[in-house]
Amino acid sequence: MSSNELKESRLWWEGPAWLRSSEEEWPKDLQSASLNEHVEIERKHQASINSYVIQPQEIFVDFTRFSKYYKLLRTIAWIKRFIHNAQVKQDKRRQNVLTGFEIQESERWLVNRIQIERFSEEILLIRQSKALNDSKNLNPFLCQSTGLLRVGVRIHKAELPEEEKHPIILPSDHPDVELFVQAIHRREMHAGVEHTLSVVRQRFWLIKGRATIRNRKEMYSVSSVLHQDCLLTNGTSSS
Repeated sequence: MSSNELKESRLWWEGPAWLRSSEEEWPKDLQSASLNEHVEIERKHQASINSYVIQPQEIFVDFTRFSKYYKLLRTIAWIKRFIHNAQVKQDKRRQNVLTGFEIQESERWLVNRIQIERFSEEILLIRQSKALNDSKNLNPFLCQSTGLLRVGVRIHKAELPEEEKHPIILPSDHPDVELFVQAIHRREMHAGVEHTLSVVRQRFWLIKGRATIRNRKEMYSVSSVLHQDCLLTNGTSSS
């Protein structure tokens, strides 16, 4: 139950309905009465969830504060570890450095959040088995194991892994996606547009990706030149 639902819940604030009646009208089997009411609320709550897009676990982070993609992923991973450790016994808690699995799970959470922000209508239509507008080229589908929106048109290269044949669909203009593209661009030693795009498409399919990376590459190049000029200027002034 979310914080908003908890705030509006009469069961939480006032107790079960029979508690507001006189004691003579209280049910004899109090445990069963309370349990039945709780189950009914849960049933209604589950039906409400199933009629909408399934939301990722809430994590309260100011994502605009981050300028590095992998720092963002590590922060999400630490928060998810804290939530996990708070819900399990001490001997089941995760310790020491973050694992690759935790980083992978934090990225999956982030991608899910981005898709729900930008493609919630499309996801809902797919869940309802309805046709999508302007999607014939990609033929998107929801992956059963992850719930993520992927490209349905198979890329015809048998030697490619399944993830690369059906990359995850992402918007190009989302700030967190821009951080990812920037990270790839830096990792690939400021490679060209086509090379950067091919690396990105090993896992993700960006809407209008080529044009976006071309524009971003120009921005990154200008930023790199300004940074180098600043270093040279500081070096000259200090000598």
